[in-house]
Order: sequence, then structure tokens, then C-alpha cells
Amino acid sequence: MNFLKNILSSFIGSFLAIMVGGFVFLVFAVAIIMVVVDQTESSESTTGNNKMLQIDLSNELVEYKESSPFDDIELPGFLGSESQEGLIQLLEAIDKAAADDEIKGVFLNLSGITAGYSQVKEVRDHLLAFKEKSEKPVFAYSEVLSEKAYYLASVADQLYMMPEGLLEFNGLSIDRMYYKNLLEKLEVKPRIFRVGQFKSAVEPFLREDMSEPNRQQLKEFSESIYGEMLKEIALSRNMEAVSLRTISDGLKVRKVTDAVELGLIDEAIYQDEAIAKTKSYFELDENDKITFISPNTYMKKSAEKDVATKVAVVIAEGEIVSGKSFDNYLGSTSFAKDLKKAKDDENVKAIVVRINSPGGSAMASDVMWRAIQQTAKVKPVIASMSSVAASGGYYMAMACDSIVAEPVTITGSIGVFGVLFEIDEFLKNKLGITTDRENTGQFSDLGSPMRKMTPMDSAIIQTEVNRIYEVFTEKAAQSRGMSVEQLKSYAGGRVWSGIEAKQIGLVDELGGLDRAVMIAAEKAGITDYKVSYISDEKNFFEKLSGDYSTSLADEVIKEKIGEEQYYYLQMVEQMKRFQGVRAILPYDLKID
Repeated sequence: MNFLKNILSSFIGSFLAIMVGGFVFLVFAVAIIMVVVDQTESSESTTGNNKMLQIDLSNELVEYKESSPFDDIELPGFLGSESQEGLIQLLEAIDKAAADDEIKGVFLNLSGITAGYSQVKEVRDHLLAFKEKSEKPVFAYSEVLSEKAYYLASVADQLYMMPEGLLEFNGLSIDRMYYKNLLEKLEVKPRIFRVGQFKSAVEPFLREDMSEPNRQQLKEFSESIYGEMLKEIALSRNMEAVSLRTISDGLKVRKVTDAVELGLIDEAIYQDEAIAKTKSYFELDENDKITFISPNTYMKKSAEKDVATKVAVVIAEGEIVSGKSFDNYLGSTSFAKDLKKAKDDENVKAIVVRINSPGGSAMASDVMWRAIQQTAKVKPVIASMSSVAASGGYYMAMACDSIVAEPVTITGSIGVFGVLFEIDEFLKNKLGITTDRENTGQFSDLGSPMRKMTPMDSAIIQTEVNRIYEVFTEKAAQSRGMSVEQLKSYAGGRVWSGIEAKQIGLVDELGGLDRAVMIAAEKAGITDYKVSYISDEKNFFEKLSGDYSTSLADEVIKEKIGEEQYYYLQMVEQMKRFQGVRAILPYDLKID
């Protein structure tokens, strides 16, 4: 089976490499012309006095978006880099617009939003600061608003929705998928090794539903996040949080007119009417034009602050793996290299590690912990937690001098587990394949999925998982100035919100990236500095070609087998990566 799959993969990979290589150079050949045309159009579209910054979060929001030769070229979605937007660049655009007399306000279009709750909160906080500093308005219009999108949209001075649109305001829900019955049908036996009653990442392999400890932690965690959201929405909409909770619990918003009557939005109108209202606010005539500028276009005109002294922000985003970073995976070798770059730069006086990771490989997490610890002996290192900084993500953070998290950050999950799958019966009974082996030692095939695990095998692996957990908790306790016993009362794999983590001492302060940078500068004793960003760099050809062969292959597979089957295929791939000793958040935790 693997033999055939490898042949097919190699064939497809070679074919796509040739095809994509030709395509890339063809695009490059016309790139100069297209860039000139696009820049001409951009310069024309940003002239005039009636300009507004338009924010649309329907694209994937990554922490920091590397520049690409294709940034100024409109390509198909799966080829172009426009399918992503950088959170850091977006926040900088909002801040810059506040002091720019040519920008009259901000217009939010939030019909689709893919960002995490903590990322959304940072955008929201910067919009609040924008309004306060500039006294400029924020308008919002949408056809559909999810709970998360409404949380952001509620910051607007005027919030409009399409009359026949949809507003979700009914509380948060956390769904998980369970694979116990599937594995039983396939005759695949999972062998689980874990420490802590809350390390629920392995539950889908063992159960058909949530355990009570997991249900308890998720309930408390989601209540903490939702309570914070309602409090902030209430302040923006001049309402009481308790009233909002009553509306939510009773599902009192079933159509847009309900939301208007209850004060959640201002008017139910169409987009052209919303734009007309915006013109009216600025006392413009009907024929006057408002130019809407995207943050990307706006920031291309920005000049970098000419100061030698720097605070470096090192981006740590993705599931943690050993080696180099790739796709959405954070490699320990790549991260250590990026951190060393900041450490060795004499102009960098302090460092912020920006973490957006659910964890991953326990070994790779320890490698990055060591790199941060060594760097912190030379320069101040502050952790800034984004949407998720849990398990291995927390492992990294605890090596820093201080930890800053948003109230709605997902963090904690201090725990370790191991998973091995026995597939001998699956191979024999489902595929007609049998295996045999000859070993030089008693444990030469320890961990092999091709045979049944013995009690001695299980004891050996569990001992190793226990040892890694002890190392994790001891290092965490030392970092947080707690006894190991106290730290363990917060560990066991339990997930905490940022606000909960602050209360129990797992983080030092609540705030966003700006606050972490300020703390770093204070610890370094500097006041005049610029912020630089370091992420996994690619060479020119890698930037030019990107990962298009992979993207194309994914698109072909998805087209052939369908969206639903492709989703389950991804789930199987995730299950394969779960083998080994891991420090990771429940990997399919999704909050809606």
C-alpha cells in the first residue's frame, strides 16, 4: 500500500514540479509589467481626500506575513499570497491611520472571519485606541456576523447589517470529534500513555464523548472567554452585560430586525445604503466618492522609523516539530536560528517571542525552551501569547522573563502524552497482509505498530512519558516561582483562558503584542527604538515559487474526492502525526 502510494506521490510530485516550475517562470516573465500596472492603479486609487481604511478579515490571519514577489500580482487563490493577511501589519496600519489626516475613518466588512479570539481582541483593542486617539469614526457593515465577528464589529460607532442577513448571538460552543468506533471497525488499537486527568487530546481515540474532567475544564474555560466578550460588547454598545447574556441564552435574536430592536446593531440596511450613510456622516454629496484602502496597500506607502536601536519580535507560529519549519509547522531548528539572529544583533536590545502554537513535539519544545533560556541570559526576552500558546507553546513561554497574554488566549495545557497504534489486525483482517520479524534484542522493535504491545513495552513507554512530564512541571514551577506541587495543581493538561492563567500565576500580565514590546523595552532601559520582525525566512526562489506544488496537489485531491472526504483524510494525517510523545493542546479544539 505504502509502496503504491509512494510511487503515485513521486509521480504527482514530479509532474507538478515540472508544471509549476514552468508556470512560475511564466508568471515571473510578466510580473514586472503587471506590477507596474498594479502600482499605477494603486497610486490612482489612493488619491483624493475621502479615504477610509477598509478591514476585511475573510482571509487567513497569520501573525506576520512575509513579503513575496507576488504580493502585487493578482493570482488564483491557492497560488497567491493574498489568501493570507498579517496580524502585525494590520495592527500597524490601524495605528498609522490614527495619525494620518488623509484617513477619515475605518470601515469594517466582516461577513467572513477566520482569526482566533485573541487575534480578534487585539484588532478590537487597536480600533478602540484608534477612535480615542484620532476621534475618527469606525463603521461596520456585514451580511453575516458570527459570534466572533460581532464581538469585533461591536466596536463600531455605527453597525449596519443587511435586512435579510444573519447574526449569531447564542453563546460559544466547543465541538470535538471522536474516533473510538472508527478505530474499532478498522481493528486499529490505540495505546495511550498520559499524565494528568485533563490531558484530553487522546480522548477521541478512547471515548465516544467527553470525560467529566474535560467537560468541566471546557465549560469553565469557555465561560471565562464569553464573559470577557460580553463585558466588552456591553461597554461598546452602552448596554449591561447581564442583559446581553439574557439575549444570548434565550436566543432572542433570530433575525436582523430583532438585533436592531434589542440594540445590538444600529440599522438593517443594504451595503449601498450603508455607504450612503457613511458619506452623509462626512457631509459628502451623493456623487462624491469614498476611496476604501486595504491595510496591505496602505502600509506599502509607510516609511520605516530610522532608529538603530531595536526590539526584535521573533514569530513562533504553528504546530511544533523538530527540524525546519514548513507550511503551518514551527520547526525547532528554524526557530533557534531566528532567535540567534536577534541575539547576535548588537542593535537588538530586547526580544519578544510572539507565540501562536498549540504545542507539538515534546523534544522540539524543549529544544526551543533551551534556546530561549540561553538568550534570556544575554537580553530581556518577553513572551507575547496570541490566540493559542498551550502545552508545547507554554513550554516555550515559560523560558521567558515575563509572559503577556490576552484575556481570551488559550494557554496552559501543561501535560504530556504518547500514542501508538497497533495495526497488525487491521493489516491482516482488512488487507490480507501479515508481518514477521527477527530482532537482535528483546526491545529492538519497541513501539512497532506491526505487533501487539506487551505489558513490559507499556511500562517502558509510560515511564518515559512520566519522566518528560516531571521535567516539564519542574521547569514550569521554577519559571513561575512556585513549588512543584502547586504548579501541578494547575497542570495535568488543563486548559486555561488568559484571564484565568493570570489569576493563578501562569502568566504575568494581560495585554497584546504592544504591551509585551513595551515591557521588553523597559527591561532593556530603552525609550527610542523601532520594532523589527523575524520569522522563518525563505530565499528568493522559495518566495517566488512558494509551496505551489503542494497546494496544487491538495487542490487536485480535494477536487477528486470531495470536500468532506478530504477533511477526513486530513484527520487521518493528523492521527499519524500524533504517534510519539507529545505536548499539545487537544488538536481539534474549535470554538464557535
